[in-house]
Amino acid sequence: MKFLIGLVLVVGIGYGAMHYGGLLSFDPAQQGRDAKAAIKPGMSWQKVVAVSEPGECRFYVLQKQNIGGNEIEFPKPGPFMPFDAKNLEDRLADDSLPEGFEFYYKFTTEEQFLVKFDAAGDVEGISKPPTMNDLLDR
Repeated sequence: MKFLIGLVLVVGIGYGAMHYGGLLSFDPAQQGRDAKAAIKPGMSWQKVVAVSEPGECRFYVLQKQNIGGNEIEFPKPGPFMPFDAKNLEDRLADDSLPEGFEFYYKFTTEEQFLVKFDAAGDVEGISKPPTMNDLLDR
């Protein structure tokens, strides 16, 4: 009987801790929608990071390609790498990102987005990368 009372108390305390600690209402998809709604064009990258820190970022570089005898330059995104605020701040201070950069946010497999920044570090726009469902629908 003591065991049963102890078990009920432990389960009750555990449930109360999870309920009041916010674990039962954890919704990453909603967090993603809220973060996306809070990010507006023209915001600085620091303000975007204050809304939600990105998991990864990538830098754009100019790529040259010879098309029909003419050399054409166009911006191309580099590989994704873990977000490092100090590295980004240093590169912006050195003006070494003339083509801009991009943050990648992934909250769930369906709730993910990219935030594109210009060379000054201000938001140009938000886009949705193709998800596995998008690729399978084709």
